[in-house]
Amino acid sequence: MFVYVSAFVIWIYALSDCYQIELATGKHPYSEWKTVFLQMQEVIEGDPPQLPADQFSKEFHDFVNCW
Repeated sequence: MFVYVSAFVIWIYALSDCYQIELATGKHPYSEWKTVFLQMQEVIEGDPPQLPADQFSKEFHDFVNCW
C-alpha cells in the first residue's frame, strides 16, 4: 500500500506544479505527449517543468518551485 500512496503523492504534487504553469503560460507543460500514461511516465522519471525565466517574477518562480 505504501507504494501506491507514494505514487499518488508524487502525482498530486506534479499536478499542482503543472496547473500553476499551465495557468500562467496558457499551455500544459507536457503538451507534447499523446497519452496520459506517457505524461505520467515523464512526471515520474523526467525533470520537473519550469516557468520561462524571463516572463515571471522571482516570487512566482519561488512559489511554483516550492512544490
